This record gives sequence, C-alpha cells and structure tokens, in this order.
Amino acid sequence: MHRTRLWIVFFALLMGLASPTARADTLDTVLQILHHAQLIDQGIVDAKPLVQCVIEHSPQYCLDEGSAYVGASDPKIKLVVDLIKAARASDWLLVLELTGTDVLTQVACNAGIPAGGAVKEFICSGLMVKVAKKAKPVVRQVLVAVKSGDLDDWLMVATMTGPTLACDLMPSSIPGKDAVCSVLGQVLGGAVQAVADAADAVWGSATAVGEWISGQSKHMPVETYYALYWKPWYHTGTLIQLRGQPGWGGLLKEVRDPCEDYFDSHTMSQDHAQQVCDDMRDRFSREVGVFVQAMRQAPEAYRRAVALPLADVWAVTDHGKGDTLAAHRPLVVNGCEVDLRAKFPFPEPDPRQCTAIRDMANQMGGPWNQGLQGLYQQCTHRQLRQVPQPSVWEDRCERIGQQFATDLLAARIKVESSVKTLVQSGACVVPAGWKSSDGAKLACADYRGYQQCLDALAAAHPEKRCSFDQRQADVELAGKIVEQLGGRERCGRTQAGEIVCLRPWLQSRCENELAKARQFGQYAQTGLSCRYQQTPAYAQALSEVDRILDALNRAPAGPAGEMRLRQPNTAASVRMINCKATRDPLAISCNNTGVILELDERLPGARLPHCQPDPNFWGVDAPCYVGALELPQGALGQQQVPLPRRPRDESPPERIQPRLDPRRQMRAAPDLQLGAGPKFAGSTQAWQSAVPLAGSALAIDRSGNCSLRLEYSVINRGSAASAATQIEFMIEGRTQDQALPALAAGAQFDGVVTLSIPAGQHRLRARIDPQNRVDELSEDNNDGTVSVQIEGACGRDPKLLNLRRRD
Repeated sequence: MHRTRLWIVFFALLMGLASPTARADTLDTVLQILHHAQLIDQGIVDAKPLVQCVIEHSPQYCLDEGSAYVGASDPKIKLVVDLIKAARASDWLLVLELTGTDVLTQVACNAGIPAGGAVKEFICSGLMVKVAKKAKPVVRQVLVAVKSGDLDDWLMVATMTGPTLACDLMPSSIPGKDAVCSVLGQVLGGAVQAVADAADAVWGSATAVGEWISGQSKHMPVETYYALYWKPWYHTGTLIQLRGQPGWGGLLKEVRDPCEDYFDSHTMSQDHAQQVCDDMRDRFSREVGVFVQAMRQAPEAYRRAVALPLADVWAVTDHGKGDTLAAHRPLVVNGCEVDLRAKFPFPEPDPRQCTAIRDMANQMGGPWNQGLQGLYQQCTHRQLRQVPQPSVWEDRCERIGQQFATDLLAARIKVESSVKTLVQSGACVVPAGWKSSDGAKLACADYRGYQQCLDALAAAHPEKRCSFDQRQADVELAGKIVEQLGGRERCGRTQAGEIVCLRPWLQSRCENELAKARQFGQYAQTGLSCRYQQTPAYAQALSEVDRILDALNRAPAGPAGEMRLRQPNTAASVRMINCKATRDPLAISCNNTGVILELDERLPGARLPHCQPDPNFWGVDAPCYVGALELPQGALGQQQVPLPRRPRDESPPERIQPRLDPRRQMRAAPDLQLGAGPKFAGSTQAWQSAVPLAGSALAIDRSGNCSLRLEYSVINRGSAASAATQIEFMIEGRTQDQALPALAAGAQFDGVVTLSIPAGQHRLRARIDPQNRVDELSEDNNDGTVSVQIEGACGRDPKLLNLRRRD
C-alpha cells in the first residue's frame, strides 16, 4: 500500500475518536469521502437534495428533484444511496464491496453513523491498519470472522494471511485460539529450525552417533528427540488425516515404540520412558489435528483471495479468444502450491541423520558394518515416507485447479453476457479494428452505457477498455443547455461545437450551465463553448429602443421646432431620466407612465406594446413596455380615452405639465399575489427562504409523514375582481390543490392547508392559478417557494401526540 493511503486510513481512525457533536451531517460527509476517492463527481455532491430524497423514498418518487444533468436513477446516485443504507444497517461487508478498504474505514469511523457492533469497533480500532493494505477478499474474510466469531472463519484468515497476522487479529475470546495459534504460529513456524537444531546436536559428530547407537550415554533432551523424530512426520500425518486414509494408528505406533526403546536404553526407567513417549504421541496428535483444520480451509481461502480475482481478470482479457483454461490452470495450481508452502512449511527430515550412519558403517568392518548398513536403509526409507508425493500442498491445490475450471467458465459467461447485452441494446459497439488479442473492448454511445461497460469489465483496467462518444455527449449537453436558455429561438449549436446565443446575457447563463455540467463525468471533457451573436433584427430592435427612449425622455417640439430635454441638462443622469431600458434592453419602463400615451405624438409610427410575461428572462423579440400604464380619471376598463391635442407652443420647452393626475391603471384587471409572512406550524416565515422546523413539534399523518400546518394569504392587488380559481402546493412532484374564492379588488383571502411532508429537506412551491384561468395584470408574481428543513423524526412530542389523540 502507498504511504498516502495508509495515512488516509490512520487519519480516518483518529477522526472516528472525535466527539459526535463535532461531526458534520452524515450525508455531507459521505458525499465528500466518495468524491475524494473519485467514486462520484462534484455534481453528485451538489445534488444532495436529490440523494436525500432517493434515500428516504425511491427514484420514481424523486423524479422532480433531478436536474438536466443528473436524475434519480443515475448509477452514482444509486451508489451513494446503497452505501448510506448499508452503513445505517451496519452491513459493513456491503460497504466494502461497494467501495474499498479506505472508504469503508472513513465511512464507518468518520461519517457519524450511529450504528455500532463488533465489526465497526474492529474497523475503527488500531487493528484495522494491519489489514488495510491487504486485497479486498482478505479484508472481507477478516470482517466475516470478526462478525461470526467462529474459529473456522479465523482459520480461513490464517490460510490467507499466514498464522502470525491472523493470531494478532483474533480476539482472545474465540474458543480454541490458544491451541490453534500456538501450533500454527509457534510450533509450525519454528518446526523447520527446530529439526535443524536437533540434527546439529545429535548427528553433528561421530561420537554423538556412536553414543546414540550404543545406548551407553544419557538420553538426549525430550524436546530434541521430539523435534528429531516426531516433527518430520507432520507432513505425512496431516496428509493421511486429510485424505481419510487408513494408517494413522500404525503411524503413531511406528514412531512411539522406538521412542520408548530409546529412552529405556539411555538411563531412563521403563515406566518413565512410557509416560514421556505417550505424552509425545498425544502432543503430536493434537498438533496434526490443528494442521488438518487449517489445510481444509486453505483451498477455499486461496480461491477467494487469488483464483477468483484471476478468473475475473482473464474473463475480460481472454474475451473472444476461445478456450484458454489450459493456459491458465497450471499458473493457478502452481501459485497455490507456492502460497501454501510459504504459509505451512512442514519440516523435512535432516539427511545427516542417515548419512552419519552410513559414514560410520564405512569406517567399521565385520558384523558392525552389516548392522549399520541395515540401519542406514531403514533411515532412508523412513525419510522418503516423511516427504510424501504428491505433497499435501499439491493435494490441496489440485482441488483448486478443478474448481478454477468452473470459476473461469462462470466469469467468462458473465462478461460475455454483459458485452452482448450492451451491444444488442445499442448502448455500445465493438470498436473498429478490434482483434481477439484485445480482449473485451467497447465504444459506447453515451455515458450511461460507458458506466455499464466500466462495471462489466471492472476486473481488468476498464478505463482502457471502455470509451464513449464525447461528440454525442456534447450534442446531448448542447440540447439540454439550449432548452434551459429558451430553445432554438434564442440559442443553437454549431458544427464547430459552439452554443451561439442571440442575447448577450444568455451567453453568460450558457457558460454557467457549462460549468455545472462539467462537474459530471460525462461532460468533464466537453469541447462545447458559448458565444454571443447579434442578429440584424436584434440590432435594429436595439436601435428602435434608442429612438423610443430618446423620444420619451425629451419634450415635444417647442416654438422653434427643436426637441427639449424633460429635465434640465444638469439633471440628465440615468437616475433622473424618466424612461429607460430594463435588464432586457428591449423592455422599457418609465417612472411617469403618461409619456407612453404620447409616444405617437413624440415619435409618429413607433409602437410600444405591453411586454409579454418573461419569467425565465429569455428576452422579448421587439421593443415593449413593462409595468402598468395609467389613464386619466374617468377611464373605465380598457376603454381608450382620446387625448387632447395641445398646441406646440402651449407650454415652455423646459418641462411638460402633468396631465394624468389623478392616475388610474390603463385597464381594470385583477392581480393575485401571495401575502407576506406565511406561518409554518405557527412560526411566521417568508417566501423565498429556508424554513427550519423541529420534527418533534409536528404530528405524524396516516402515511407516516410529518403533518405540516401552513397558514397563507392571497391578495388581489389589481383594480378588478378576480374569478374563483385555486392555489396549488407542490412537494417533490406531488401536488395538493386548495380552492381560492373570487376576490374583489384589494381583498385578501386567508387560508389554511395541512401538508404531508417527509422529514429532511424538501422544496415547497405555492402557485396561484396554476392553470392561468384568471387574466391578470401580471403572471410573474403568482409563485412562492421555500426550502423546508425538518430536523429529526416527527411526532415525538408527548403533548402533541396527546393533543392529536383528543382530536
């Protein structure tokens, strides 16, 4: 593992010790962890409300929470949701499979997940650092063992990592730990050296050999004898037990009886010799029993840690190559043997035991030579049996070879099925020039297909095997941005990859949309750009606005026929000019609206109709007036009042006398607006704001959601009565309508509605007259939105619950 990665895990463990009150919101933290690990894009982080909605409901329920660039069914949204749900359920094995060891540690220890348990405690302990650098299958088996507390699961860990690490990790409370760890970690680990040391002591000189044969000296130490004559039989004894072969009892007798003879003939009493050798026999049986337990787990451990991942890799790289089992099986089997030899190094007999007897026989003649030659033959035969063929490692790994054939076939079928599905669905195609030596490779039409390809070929560098058509992604993105900016009447995409907009402010909005889109993987490398292009029609309209403004802001011709400024030259600042263009250069507003009625007189032939509603600020097509016009007193409804013609020399050129006082609106029409200060659960708030609420203060409705009482008002600020209509309340695509009675001009309606809303953060939108049945002065002021944040579960306040029961 890289040093950086180790520091990440170590930092996460330290953060896990921090006070819970210091932790940020769990979802925020998880999103940041996944983004730092490059598992999600920044756009997914910014789509937190959508993620929260899907966590609490379903992708179908949250369709309205999506944006042009990410939807509720996005695979990366699903990753976050699955991870959060798994962590809340303490399913840390699933968290590991979804992400990896680093992310697992950070989520478990640093994301404020309240769930506990033995697995989380282990992850957030110092022991996790010891396995953080291991492959995912090994980490998974460690967590399985921690969760189950079963000795066999820990033996599986031992066969994956070696006994030393497994015994370091294994809790002392596991029954049988001491026996297993002492045998695997100490006895077997030091058996090879113990045999060598014993051989040095006994067979290191001719004198020692002679004393051993003659029986005239004191016996060797018991531990030396055990290392020299019992431990070399570990291998054979383990193989007999694993295979279930007869001969175990014969083996024990074969080793035990010479033991008694030796100690009895070397100054030890017979009774004592019997007891010493019986103890050695029992010890040997216990130790071989542990070896058998471990070796029974070894094949499956190697399969999970090595063989299965290799099968997944070769299923990808061998795609299209036919049957490749014969090429891979020997590598798996041989690798297994090497792995097991390293982890379970059964000691072999020291050849000096036999060669020392042979050398002494060569030095002695007569009957001694013949007897010693017989002992030499017995010794060599015994040592051959102590190194069985095939070995226990070969026996175990042959089973892996047989299982690997099935695993490789299953992996290849899975990859071939995924590739076939992607191709047949049209999501991806086999790239031009593909060769069977390339293995699996796909070129995908869009990013969704690309993501599916990455998942299907994840075992073998999928980023080098999957690609998607960036040009097609750009076409798709351009279409989304153009739609956001008013459609093809305002913007369009050129063959050169530019989004050309016909209004200057739409270029800036286009660039903002591109910046948002680049936060998502499919658009990160987009070649699109934004440009403003002025059309002749728009240039002519701007010129016409200049003419109209010039006319409206100047007095009619005086006696000399010249136009005069309405204000003195010293007051000709923008603030004091009566009429000016708004944020849309073609939309004009005036402080003194009377001059609009004089436009024909001031600029004959000019037209300035009332602007159509433009809530999205896409821009109007021709010069127009925005705001309410006023008529002289006595005008009724939309009746046009003829304006008296004034002699050109009737007033001084410096100013125009006001002729429209008192003022009334140009046409009598209603204008419905939401009143200020809506009350949420009795708390006065404001539209276009965030509304924090405590869940404990809200009741629970029949659907299990929070019951939210909203008090609102609607005011008719127009000059005519409005017809009856309705007001719509929308939460995440679900609507609830309330009747709205007819309102006289200036009248106010106070209403109450009870909304069903889940805990968490949600957008609430209130819209008056959603079907536009009432012809109003303005349709731009009918909406109000708030962001409702309900903290905690609802219905926990006992007083509130009792009150609800009484109702």
